[in-house]
Amino acid sequence: MRKFKKPSTSIKAVLVCAALAMSAAATSPAFAYSECVAKVSRVYLENGGYVWFNLAGGGAVEILATNPNKDSYYSTLLTALTTQSTVTVRLYKDNANCSAINSDIWGIWLN
Repeated sequence: MRKFKKPSTSIKAVLVCAALAMSAAATSPAFAYSECVAKVSRVYLENGGYVWFNLAGGGAVEILATNPNKDSYYSTLLTALTTQSTVTVRLYKDNANCSAINSDIWGIWLN
């Protein structure tokens, strides 16, 4: 009959760490966001580089001058405004109020 060696202390430590890591991953919250869907009623380009746009039915979004996607967002907004298309604005904040002024923009879908 063959005898097996007891697991070494280092293997036990690895197994304990792996179990803890899997437990922590299972309890981590999901990354959340909010989306606002509406037509664009106005677009304003401020001389400091900020872009503001109003959503039909209320609410506005400020795109900061330092946002690296500002030019792409601006062209998408102009397209939506001229074609009367709706946009879906994705915001980083979970449960954002679409009727408020938001500046935590993550992206814009042209619908």
